[in-house]
Amino acid sequence: MKIKDQSDIRKLLSGVKMPNMYTVKQKFDTSHIEDAAAYVRERLSCSDLKNRIRPGMRVVLTGSSRQISNANIILREIAGLCEAMRRPARDCPWNGKPRRRHR
Repeated sequence: MKIKDQSDIRKLLSGVKMPNMYTVKQKFDTSHIEDAAAYVRERLSCSDLKNRIRPGMRVVLTGSSRQISNANIILREIAGLCEAMRRPARDCPWNGKPRRRHR
């Protein structure tokens, strides 16, 4: 790649004091989780989430896959757990009744 002449930029910035620049090296953790789904299920089973979601509640999940490997698996497992927890038990009095939709 050829670097073009930058004399015009240097003229524009001639009166601007630029901050000191430093080279930074960043090291990322290279460890990984073999079974992401099992790990998420394990972590969620130890969390306080079961006390916060009750049968019949509506739950909204959002997520971004940017820089997260297996984001689809992680969200799928969280959604599965939330769905299992919000389902009414068989002996609940409202089981089987149609739910009203709010508009």
